[in-house]
Amino acid sequence: MVQFSSGMKFAAPALLISMTLSTSALSADATLPDWSRVARDTGTPLRKFVGADSPDGWAFGKKDGQPKAILICLHGIQTHADWFAPLGAEAEREGWLLLCPDRRGSGRARADDRIARLEPLTIGGEVWAEELRPLFEKAREIDAPIFLVGTSWGAKVALYAAAERATLYPGVNLRSLILLVPATPAKKETFFAKLVITVFHSFKRDKIFGGLTQAEYQNRGADAAQRERLRENMQRDHQLLECGQTVHLLHEGLRLEKEGLARLGKSPLPTLALFADGDEIVDLNRAPVATRNIGAEVHTLASAGHAVQVEAPGSIVAVLRPWVKAHAYP
Repeated sequence: MVQFSSGMKFAAPALLISMTLSTSALSADATLPDWSRVARDTGTPLRKFVGADSPDGWAFGKKDGQPKAILICLHGIQTHADWFAPLGAEAEREGWLLLCPDRRGSGRARADDRIARLEPLTIGGEVWAEELRPLFEKAREIDAPIFLVGTSWGAKVALYAAAERATLYPGVNLRSLILLVPATPAKKETFFAKLVITVFHSFKRDKIFGGLTQAEYQNRGADAAQRERLRENMQRDHQLLECGQTVHLLHEGLRLEKEGLARLGKSPLPTLALFADGDEIVDLNRAPVATRNIGAEVHTLASAGHAVQVEAPGSIVAVLRPWVKAHAYP
């Protein structure tokens, strides 16, 4: 069972949405993780759905006809748009459209580029929010209620984008900000770590740090079979295991988070934050406090880990359903 802070309980779905699909519905490439196989079978490339100026990524869910809501979903520091495929299958049943971009400097692995390229230190992190503009314009054209979802490290970008929405996306009526297992902060974001990042960045030096480990992504509340299935899928997810975290990326993420949290206080937006009690990456003592400080409604999912969007997408939707309904047409 999955229990929320409100006391409500829901049955947790099996790990990964591919378990709910027939094997024949998945592509035959067994070298891909489950979420990438589902993405290829159920998603539409963003550049095809949105236009040539769109980032790479996927559209999932209600792609034909009029959706009830549009969720623009930002992935974490070492993941990519494929990870939203399980949530997309749930979203289709709700009548929601998901627009899921790959972030510049990350995204899915390419055979000739296993480590994300170092960005020039002159490029500000604002570019990650600016490059969402074609998605917001497409969402406005469709004319359905728009929600912005920031997952893990992607919550830092989402906070900034939401705070600067009037400037970045003029004419767009953003209904709500949704933070999914937001790393605001992560456990590794200690005072010493921030100091090292600041010093390196101040001297215009960049380097690649080691990434998060498989163990950190494990759900401590899951059973052995679930942990093993996640481990096997992560081994196939080359980008997750081999994407580098650069000083510049970490520095800009911290800056956008700080600015976003401060500016949202002056330009408030209804905010929902979902945490997972088995999360080994997010600081579960500090992060909920930070989100409550901007007026967020906070829920905690029991028996879920940091990879909740592929472990328990149905449980996420159980919380989002009444929230989206309440804020779609307030």
